[in-house]
Amino acid sequence: ATTPPETTATATSATTSPTEPEAPVLPAVAKEKSRAGAKAFVRYYTELINYSWATGATEALRSTGSKTCDACQAAANGVESVISEGGFKRGADWHPTAVLVVPLEPANAPIINVAISVNKGQFKETRKAEARRIDPAIYHFDFYLQWRSQRWVITQIEGT
Repeated sequence: ATTPPETTATATSATTSPTEPEAPVLPAVAKEKSRAGAKAFVRYYTELINYSWATGATEALRSTGSKTCDACQAAANGVESVISEGGFKRGADWHPTAVLVVPLEPANAPIINVAISVNKGQFKETRKAEARRIDPAIYHFDFYLQWRSQRWVITQIEGT
C-alpha cells in the first residue's frame, strides 16, 4: 500500500520547521460583541505577545491595537527593535491567570482586568548586551477595549 499524499505532506511540513511556533488563531468567541468575547480577545492578545517574541512577526500583534494605543505600539516596536539589534527574549511567556470584566462599563467599551503570570526566562536587548535573567512574576493590567467595525480593538493598556 502507498502512503496517501496528505500524510506525506503533513510529515514533510512538520519536519521542515519543528521549532517554529504556530500563529495564534483568533477564537470564534473573541469575534463576538460580548463579555466572553472581550475576555477571549485579551487572552488572544497575550498569545500574540508570546508568538511575536518567538518569531519576530508583529503584524497580528499590531492589528489588535488602535494606532493611538501607546502601549500596543510600544509592545510591537519593542519586539522589532530588540530582534533587529540581535537581541532576544527566551521564556518569560505571558500566561493569563485571571481575566475579569470590570463591572459597570459599557458593553461596547469594556475594561478587562488581567493577572498575567510570567515564567522565568532570559532577555538580551542587543547582540552585544549581556543577557539578563527574568524571574517569575505576576503582573496586573487593565485592557481598555472598543468594539469597532465588528471587532474588538485595544485602545489602551495600563499596568496596575
